[in-house]
Amino acid sequence: MEPLVKKLILITTLVLMTVGAFGQGDDFLELVKTGTSQEIQAALDNGADVNSQNENAETALMIAATKDPHPDVTATLLKAGADIDAQDMDGETALTRAVVESRNPEVITTLLEAGANANSKDKDGKTALMWAAEKNLDPLVIIALLNSGADLMVHDDDGRTPLIWAAENQNPLVITTLLSSGAELTVRDNDGRTALTWAAEKNPNPAVITALLKAGENVNAHDDTGYTPLLWAASGQNPAVITELLKAGADINARDEEGRTALMIAAKYNKDPEVIAVLLKAGADGRVKDNSGHTALDWSQGNAKLEGADVYQRLQAASR
Repeated sequence: MEPLVKKLILITTLVLMTVGAFGQGDDFLELVKTGTSQEIQAALDNGADVNSQNENAETALMIAATKDPHPDVTATLLKAGADIDAQDMDGETALTRAVVESRNPEVITTLLEAGANANSKDKDGKTALMWAAEKNLDPLVIIALLNSGADLMVHDDDGRTPLIWAAENQNPLVITTLLSSGAELTVRDNDGRTALTWAAEKNPNPAVITALLKAGENVNAHDDTGYTPLLWAASGQNPAVITELLKAGADINARDEEGRTALMIAAKYNKDPEVIAVLLKAGADGRVKDNSGHTALDWSQGNAKLEGADVYQRLQAASR
């Protein structure tokens, strides 16, 4: 046989083998989403790679832990040698993915009992406990992570702790679980923000605000830009959050470094006229000017949601 022909045959064979290998891997990654443990084991017995990855470096274990609610599937993969702490392109592991996406807490406990690293960090320095604190409504998941050695005081690259991330979780029991486990209430991130400032901005559930205030959070704490929790809440869409902060003694006319008040922030950015109404009713001073000489009425120009609203007339009257 001619050398050129032999070379072409060899190249063709290698290509076909590569395509077949990728096809096998892709099939296995699809199987772990919905397959039973018996089907997974059969595929492994037939040569499937337990550590198959897709183009995002997501492994079979990661996919099973997030897509398949059956812990026995996760257990089958682990028994076959799946790399429990492998990281995808974002630095996430099967555990960090599971605490956010899994529909069954037993999948999480299966990973933890098998020795998953509860303190592995993703590309942003975020741990499984941080992800759970932000996204998982079940405080038992928080407890399971803590019992497995998750660091309660760890900071991510932005200086945020599990408690600060929990400020975005709509279940106040997540906050109270972390606090009762020893989370530091007064800790601040790299921008000088506390859990309360994040809750005031991001969380529509006033019960989370209440939980933090009851624990002793400073309702008038300023961050590095001079923003207080009330100023952060002024751009949110829930007047009840504003009310909760005011009930706790929030300074309604507190200013940031540019001299802006909560009323100015609400007039500029808030799409709910009721937020402005609540601030005015509570005594927000519409005559106050920022460092550039602008009042809340000036800041309201361009906010289409205020045009024609009754509260706009009240804002005009308050600015006189």
